[in-house]
Amino acid sequence: MRCGDPFADLLGVQPTATGRHAARGRTAVGLGVDTSNPTGAYHLYRSVGMAAAYVANIYQLTRRL
Repeated sequence: MRCGDPFADLLGVQPTATGRHAARGRTAVGLGVDTSNPTGAYHLYRSVGMAAAYVANIYQLTRRL
């Protein structure tokens, strides 16, 4: 890791959600990330052990009226 690289020190859970899903047997959580985000968010989440479960390509066409 280089000086200035993004990093995650703590990952947390909203107090209102604490124990709700784990109590129901959930063992995983999901997170949507724009992999082209220039802040490096995708690499940040990978650095804390998260992995891509699937990839979705989203296309947009903007037309003038």
